[in-house]
Amino acid sequence: MRGRVQQLDILRGIGVILILGRHLTGIPPTAPLYLLAFFFRWKGIGWMGVDLFFVLSGYLVTGLMVKEFSALGKFDAKRFLIRRGFKIYPSYYVLLCLTWISIVIGNSKQYPPFTALAQAFFIQNYYPGEDHYPLGHTWSLAVEEHFYLLVAALFSLLVFKQVGLKLFAAVCTLFIIVVPILRFVDLHQDARILNHITHLRLDALFMGSLLACAHHHYGDKFETIFRKNAVILTIASVLLLLPAACYGFATPWTFSLGLTAEQVAFCLIVMLMLVNTKPKGRLATALSTIGFYSYSIYVWHGPIEKLCYFVRVPTNLFILQIAVYCIFSVLGGIAFAKLIETPFLKLRDKHFPRLTKDGPMTTAEDGAPTTA
Repeated sequence: MRGRVQQLDILRGIGVILILGRHLTGIPPTAPLYLLAFFFRWKGIGWMGVDLFFVLSGYLVTGLMVKEFSALGKFDAKRFLIRRGFKIYPSYYVLLCLTWISIVIGNSKQYPPFTALAQAFFIQNYYPGEDHYPLGHTWSLAVEEHFYLLVAALFSLLVFKQVGLKLFAAVCTLFIIVVPILRFVDLHQDARILNHITHLRLDALFMGSLLACAHHHYGDKFETIFRKNAVILTIASVLLLLPAACYGFATPWTFSLGLTAEQVAFCLIVMLMLVNTKPKGRLATALSTIGFYSYSIYVWHGPIEKLCYFVRVPTNLFILQIAVYCIFSVLGGIAFAKLIETPFLKLRDKHFPRLTKDGPMTTAEDGAPTTA
């Protein structure tokens, strides 16, 4: 069985920590300046965690497809989507059901029926007013779901023995070029809408896909470039990230070239992490553990945040409330992963195992709790 890549789990851990910061609330303006600076900077760059996840997702998912094609000479899109469903759907639909039940019990009139349908069918990121109903953070899951369907179809149609990955890589490049142009054209729209619509965010996922193609095609030569130029590429990745981190999300720079620069930086960081030895120490262990359960933490942090802030506390205790929100988001995500994800992943690996040239293989992927 292929082991997990700790470096990528560390990046997942960093990504979900950024996202937790993005959704911080209850920071009183009377707090000491150094705390305000820290928390507002964390909140200000937290949106970048989603793009990091998008790049990682594109890289990992495409890597799985490439490995299957290389080993078998074909790609089973149906099996791929079924396996993705076993990973994504259980936690997501349990969350939706619990939300719907709480809405009915609370007799809330701010949650129209179409909202529930939009979430159930992963079209909430195109539904007007998405930020005003519960579970607004699930817009990114809709983007990912649309990407899975699209990339599976494209890979099935474009990748075959005579041409290999060339056509698929060309289409990935096309998305990377066209999507920023579409964002630039739509600059007059509300920033929140631009943030959520699938066809304006797909470039990050296809950037990860293109990275997977390049890594597979060039192999050791590709890795050698990153090993020999690690310092220069690290500096380059920092410089590419700085403008978006400083200017924030809702700026013309970010909506035009900023997101592309950020995605290139994340690709560089992914490769730099992969070619270096596994980090050691408690911090690396903690980050990789958080990354291991990052999907479940992301899914459940929204309602956990609402519960944590439901109780009003004195402003001088706001740090305690933030700590409770972060700790409970992580621990709650781990608990729900063990309770919901693990049984379904066992069923998946039993009935729809990954196929290799040596036959079916049980594996743990995409940050899911291992079932092997």
